[in-house]
Amino acid sequence: MTVLVVAVNEDCREDEGICDNRYHCTKDTYLCKRDGLFPLVLLDYFGIVIMAVLMSLSIAAGLGGGEIVVPIIKICFGFSQTEAAPISQCCIMLAGITRFIINYKKKHPHKDAVPIDYNAAMVLMPAIFFGASIGQMLHEILPNLFQEVMLLVVLGYCVLESCKKGMKLWKQESKEKRGEVEEADKTSILSKEDPSAQALLQKDKINGTNSLDSSNITDSSPERGSSNSNGVRRSFIQRFENNEKSHWQFGKLIPIWLVLAALIGQAILKDSGLISIEECSLAYWAIYVAYVLCCAIALVFSYIKIKKDVALRQAIYGDNLPKGEVKFDNKKIISVVGVSVLAGCVASVIGVGGGVIYLPMLLIIGYPPFVASSTSIFMVMYAAAANFISYTIGGQTNIPYAFWLGLWTCIGVVIGVTAANKIVQKTGRQSIFIILLGVVMTICFVLTVVFATLSTIDEVHDGEGVFKFGNLCD
Repeated sequence: MTVLVVAVNEDCREDEGICDNRYHCTKDTYLCKRDGLFPLVLLDYFGIVIMAVLMSLSIAAGLGGGEIVVPIIKICFGFSQTEAAPISQCCIMLAGITRFIINYKKKHPHKDAVPIDYNAAMVLMPAIFFGASIGQMLHEILPNLFQEVMLLVVLGYCVLESCKKGMKLWKQESKEKRGEVEEADKTSILSKEDPSAQALLQKDKINGTNSLDSSNITDSSPERGSSNSNGVRRSFIQRFENNEKSHWQFGKLIPIWLVLAALIGQAILKDSGLISIEECSLAYWAIYVAYVLCCAIALVFSYIKIKKDVALRQAIYGDNLPKGEVKFDNKKIISVVGVSVLAGCVASVIGVGGGVIYLPMLLIIGYPPFVASSTSIFMVMYAAAANFISYTIGGQTNIPYAFWLGLWTCIGVVIGVTAANKIVQKTGRQSIFIILLGVVMTICFVLTVVFATLSTIDEVHDGEGVFKFGNLCD
């Protein structure tokens, strides 16, 4: 929004003094550009503080915060939109890593497992990235005014859904505190004797591997005796539970790594300058098709993996899944993948970060708030890392400033996430994360209204058509 950015990108051809002491007049473009980290002025200090505070709230709630960070970087630090986007991705990446480290030893609120649901991440990310690739093309074509209205509708819907979910959970927690609802959730199922699961597992034995795939459970004859069968069952369940307690569930990370590698590879081929590729050329579409194929392969892998995981859980728990788990049957997988593709597409069209879409979707699916926010930030962290690497490959990143602001963001996140964890621990209310989500998304909504209005005014003033469709191949 040019009306709010002072000095940056101003034409200094006739008067170099138009650039303030943070900028210099470039001789090739005659535009005011930022010199470096220093000297700092009052607006810089204000930007650092407000960015640290708002990012701490965003990350604690489970959002990336890009919708808040980009305007602050533009207004307070004088960067253009093109320069602000890579810096924001670096800040989000570092903030996500910081939260991951802080909560590394935190547990799932209802069972003895890590709070990140890697099943959800494994299914959601390839679908969202595929949708995002479609959304990027639509973003180039659809009129700006349509995109801004669509952004307001999506943010407004997410705010309303989050508030409804928060109020519902708050009432439930209040009832539990008064003793009207009793929680009877057991974290270990070693002592459970589920008849259907027992009957199934008595026919099976574990192959000589450490794999937890159901394909590695083979037939075992009843003649071996119930003692041996029970021992096999307990050993199998123990390995399953140990895997649930670990963040290093490599089999579930493979599809995530695949789509991220494809995204970075696409950036290297298109933007690094290694080869010359024209928009909409045969090579351009070949790269896009290769990327889509990688997303499809990752989705197929995720489907096979999660079906095996569902079979294992069915064998262990029967129909009585622990509280806070989501059963991924065929209907659920198809609906989640479909919604994820649509969500990724919409997020790219309207230009918002994934967290605004991921978190409400995880809450609607049925995950507890802490699990939903942890899983959302995990996905945001990976996506931001891939975007940051892509921007850097394309030579668009101001690396010193990105890590400088990232440092202050991390300090804010340490304070904010630690405080949020202590408040939740003291009150026993997970709904606090949804309250934070509502606060941050309301701030996003207000900022979006302001900046969308200013952007539209600028475009009308400059004679640009707000209803004009773009050309993908320009």
